[in-house]
Amino acid sequence: MSFERGSVSCRFLIAPTQDKFPGDAAQRLAEEAIPAVDNIPPEGCFGWATGRHMLDRAITEETVKVAGMLRATLVKAERKIPSALFKAECRQEEIAAAAAKGVQFLKREERKAIAKEVRDRLLPRMPPSLSGIDVVRTDAFVCATATSVAGCDALVSHWEHAVGQRLIPYLPVVAAMRLGNVDVRTLTATSFSPDVSNEDVEQDVGTEFLTWVLYFSEAQGGLNDGFAYAL
Repeated sequence: MSFERGSVSCRFLIAPTQDKFPGDAAQRLAEEAIPAVDNIPPEGCFGWATGRHMLDRAITEETVKVAGMLRATLVKAERKIPSALFKAECRQEEIAAAAAKGVQFLKREERKAIAKEVRDRLLPRMPPSLSGIDVVRTDAFVCATATSVAGCDALVSHWEHAVGQRLIPYLPVVAAMRLGNVDVRTLTATSFSPDVSNEDVEQDVGTEFLTWVLYFSEAQGGLNDGFAYAL
């Protein structure tokens, strides 16, 4: 879901203090803009667009700045052959090749060669499918709709390549170090339940406490003895 409407699941990222945000970021993104539809290669590609739509390659200071924040989209373009079409085309070529050779069946190597020929012939003719990761950069964070690990990795890689700035997912471990100068790797696991020992919980900062809060908020109607114990 984009930032324009509906509920949004997003991830926050930060840049190391030594990695300054460049003043010519819009120009750098423009140099890595998504190709025009007709120029998207058969193997697919990534590229940048404005936040207006995924084919908007006109990246300028005016088109990517909203209320003083940078707003852009990392677009992934892929050409895919529909499975039914691919199978039908391959079968058609196999029947013709078998008839030409006067045999009933083709060898595996021959079928593989036909499949490659069909793929190479059809793929450039397929319209690209587009997917995007929306990005908003504030002075403190980069907020992105990249919620999967693969999507986050792609964003981090292409942001650094285009803008020259590294990004780090703002996880509890990072927040603890940044806000409290605390290395959570030195902390021991803590249970927030009177029924569970410290040894039985995972050493994941914040997870156990938030799970406990959610449980009593939803199942027990809010504050009670167990919740008071956690506090």
